Amino acid sequence: MVKNEKNIPNLPWEDRPEGSGSPIWRYSGNPIIGRNPQNNLARVFNSALVPYEGSFKGIFRAEDRTGIPHLYVGSSRDGIHIVLEDKAISFVDEDGKEASSH
Repeated sequence: MVKNEKNIPNLPWEDRPEGSGSPIWRYSGNPIIGRNPQNNLARVFNSALVPYEGSFKGIFRAEDRTGIPHLYVGSSRDGIHIVLEDKAISFVDEDGKEASSH
């Protein structure tokens, strides 16, 4: 796949490492989000960003320090440096009552 600069000019891109025989490769700066990225989170797992109004947005599965998973909204201006919201996404059921995100 070739980067399409016309559609997403700020899309971060890294060419396939020379000699790589695999069609898939990882960004050389992985992990992008390290352990303990903020006070209430221990780990953030693989996700993807989508272009949104000139920057990027994503939904991230993250574990709190007890190991319970939650979903968080993340934003990035450059697709590499991601800022997660402080609070997990809140879910409600069809009656409007709070529901678990895990």
